Amino acid sequence: SRKEPFITEALIDKLKAMFGLIMSLGSMLLVVFKWFTMKNSDENETGDANIPGTNAPVTPATTNTASTSILAKLEEASGFIKQINTKE
Repeated sequence: SRKEPFITEALIDKLKAMFGLIMSLGSMLLVVFKWFTMKNSDENETGDANIPGTNAPVTPATTNTASTSILAKLEEASGFIKQINTKE
């Protein structure tokens, strides 16, 4: 009994698995709780009322600018990856 440790590798693996399961279930329950307790989106079509100063409606121009910015970042990232691949 002295040679057998109380905290074994199997016990540590079980504790890690249980911790991951508890965290996953907790986050799922939090998302479900938030989903069912949020207000209807029909009531708030002019922007996000939770953030002060953002009551302006979302226009296609702002959406287009955001998607252009994302596309530019993706192009930059793919160019960087191509540079890394050509160096190897």
